[in-house]
Amino acid sequence: MPTYLMPGFMKDFRCVAGACDDNCCHDWRLDIDKKTYKKYRQCRDSDLGNELRGKIARVRDAASDCSYAKFVLTQEGNCPFLNEQGLCRIQLTLGEDMLSHTCKNYPRVVHSVDGVLEMSAQLSCPAVTRAVLLPAEPMSFSVIEVNRYWPLQRIFDSSNDVSKRKPERYFTELRAFGISILQDRRYTVPERVVLLGMFFHQMMENDDPDLIPSLIAATSRQYEKAMETKQQLAILQAVPGLQIQLLKLISDHKKEASSVKYRDMYRRALLGLGYTAESASEERLLENYMSGMDTYVKPFFSEHGHMLEHVLVHEYFLMMMPFGAFPSIWNAYVYLVMLYGLIKFFMAGVAREQGYLDVQTALTVVQLLAREILHNEQLIQQIIRILHENNLHTLAYMTILALH
Repeated sequence: MPTYLMPGFMKDFRCVAGACDDNCCHDWRLDIDKKTYKKYRQCRDSDLGNELRGKIARVRDAASDCSYAKFVLTQEGNCPFLNEQGLCRIQLTLGEDMLSHTCKNYPRVVHSVDGVLEMSAQLSCPAVTRAVLLPAEPMSFSVIEVNRYWPLQRIFDSSNDVSKRKPERYFTELRAFGISILQDRRYTVPERVVLLGMFFHQMMENDDPDLIPSLIAATSRQYEKAMETKQQLAILQAVPGLQIQLLKLISDHKKEASSVKYRDMYRRALLGLGYTAESASEERLLENYMSGMDTYVKPFFSEHGHMLEHVLVHEYFLMMMPFGAFPSIWNAYVYLVMLYGLIKFFMAGVAREQGYLDVQTALTVVQLLAREILHNEQLIQQIIRILHENNLHTLAYMTILALH
């Protein structure tokens, strides 16, 4: 049987199917890969054959064969093959082999990294969000034997001829060191995010990849001096309004969301921050944002800081940072800070609107952000590009967004 490197929560992960509080067969596009599309076109089942052919549609501008077609959703936004119990009629009638790659794999994400199979899962699944965020202890990773092979989504090889001359050759060391920074509880989570950025910035200024091991060692020794490093971080100050500029730029790109639950969260967050069509003052937004942070978000995470830690570590592993799906180390870091900033932005707004911030609200914010934004790779790259174009991607701006 194959073995997979995976976070500890994956060992016991199970889909809750019809009991899910945000069903993955509802309110978003359900892709069908080319191979499965052909199966559906040729299906001769007396119950589902004609229905299958009538309720799927080609995606003419598909980026790959993985999104070759899609299911035509009902007026309520449901997959047309979802039964009254919230279960899949295709799987119940025809078996798992007739499911598309998306339906078969979700929420699992499977990669091959330097020949090692890895498995994690998307935070857009409520069951995954709970499994990732709720444990108080640091996230652990282990190699687990699994009773089947899962289709690969990405392959990363740091040992090829191209990578040998680039920082990618030290992927394993950089990945481990990045996770160790994010899990270093001598520092607050905002401080850890800044320390990670400072390390990446130093690394990018270094033209010789062979110096990376010594840079990791030197940085590790510096970060061991927690009190001295904390005093240096305390000197950094907020720039009034910059947080709002960055966060509005990010969040405004997803106003037209597919999920009813996300749209409702977006509306409530802006209402809590005092942002309406009639009143869109950045000064008022900033004042209310800082009020939400001081009154609700900071006190909540002083007790539940592990939840933010787990989100960042999970994404760092899932996205094969600091390389993986990103064209540069810095873009990977900008993505991480963007996610962290969005979480704070929405939690501050929603908490002010409802008058409290609890564990369930935190889980919901993270899950809905993952569902609506983290699944949209094109949107993520667009936001990063806009940040670059407006010169808002620098270490100074990322530090401000992380700390405040």
